[in-house]
Amino acid sequence: MRRPDQWYNVPYASFVDGIGPSVNSEFLNGLQEGLADLVGATFGRSATLITDEFEELSWPAGRAGKFSVAINLNGTHATTPPLGVGDHGLLKASAVATSAFNYTLNDAPSWLGTFDFAFSGKALVEDRASLASIGASGFLIGLRNPPAALALEASFVAGSDNANWQVLVGAVLIDTGIPVVNGAFRRFQLCRKNGTIYAFIDGVLVATAAFPNAFTNLIREIRISAPSATAGQGFVADYHRVWYQR
Repeated sequence: MRRPDQWYNVPYASFVDGIGPSVNSEFLNGLQEGLADLVGATFGRSATLITDEFEELSWPAGRAGKFSVAINLNGTHATTPPLGVGDHGLLKASAVATSAFNYTLNDAPSWLGTFDFAFSGKALVEDRASLASIGASGFLIGLRNPPAALALEASFVAGSDNANWQVLVGAVLIDTGIPVVNGAFRRFQLCRKNGTIYAFIDGVLVATAAFPNAFTNLIREIRISAPSATAGQGFVADYHRVWYQR
């Protein structure tokens, strides 16, 4: 079994769990290994875990969960009632007036390098036609590596110029074939393992791309840009979670 209190969570050869053979190799039980990784992450040893469930009833000004409001043009956010079974803690960001709407939530950067990561999120857009183009990130949820001159992406994107969700890997867009349905939640997942990124929507693998590039300024982000937003319309997010290898 791996010892979560030791860097790098290396297997502990003399551990005996009482069932089956003693551990004297790098693997015995996948559940044990996974639990050790999870505990190690809570110690900040093997990984960093950041989760936003948006279950707070309210936040200080300029905050939403662990996110900061980085850009706010004609926008506001608040908790909103659950829309269906399984929803708990929904954040809604919307336009205050019928006009251009630009709203970005992000957090502090991480120098991930070429390490592995995993992202999962659940969100919906209320009016795809009002969004900016995909190239202008009409709606984006995932991970970004700014500044713009060095931008690398690992995100899901929607825009007014394409009916489907797109995956943005590095600087390359991949059409998932999964439609953007106004008001319908999608569950998004991205992970990088051994230099390859795998993208899932609602549990279905929709894209695979080689991406060994180093992230030096990686941030979590949710953003919307809607040049023709209607008052009260925007996006709703249920959660945003990441696991960064250390």
